[in-house]
Amino acid sequence: NIFGWDNKFFRTIRFLVWNPGVILSEYINGTRKKYMNPFAFLAIGMALSLFLFNTFSDSFYEISMESARSQSEFLSENIGGPYADPQMKESILSSQDKYTKFFLKFFNIMTFLMLPLYTLIAYLTYRRPYNYGEHLAINTFIQGLGFLSTCIFFLLSILISPSFYFLGPILLVFYYTYAYGKLYKLSIAESILKLLKFIGILILFFIALMIFSVLIGFLIAVLQNLGQP
Repeated sequence: NIFGWDNKFFRTIRFLVWNPGVILSEYINGTRKKYMNPFAFLAIGMALSLFLFNTFSDSFYEISMESARSQSEFLSENIGGPYADPQMKESILSSQDKYTKFFLKFFNIMTFLMLPLYTLIAYLTYRRPYNYGEHLAINTFIQGLGFLSTCIFFLLSILISPSFYFLGPILLVFYYTYAYGKLYKLSIAESILKLLKFIGILILFFIALMIFSVLIGFLIAVLQNLGQP
């Protein structure tokens, strides 16, 4: 009853997949009893993905590393050059090892923490008639469905190939554009332009973050030098 793990849960999934414009507009406009609360929906998606990551993390890690070794051998045999260098092969495998461990450990947390940022960029991109809080509800629904699709692609990556997992984020970008397009009744061309604007704002944000980090690091270094005798 608390989480709506009954007809509401599956109805929410069905509408998000087939009629995202309907569920998003109805929920924002006050039709709440038909659908699951977006934050409860997100919590279930996060819990399921976290359970799968913890249960099958070893299998995913082994498959990912085996795939990285196969790719390294392919590059070595077909391209050669630096890719045939043993140190380069070791560097590729080391990078893959670090990335896979980081991904398995922090994916859910990072995705959840990025939600307010995605909401802000969506608000700047699509604007009226919805305010930031309403965009937050929209993004929470979309992210909740994203976690559920992540579970599916994670299992496919274990059963078939790790490359299946990386299809998930790509399809989520297309779904994000599709859902907002249905909500705002945009044409395909308009949806593409909005997507490009969204990506542009996101890139500018990360550039600004990098510049800010460099400035902070420079300031800390200057203060440390001033403090030395």
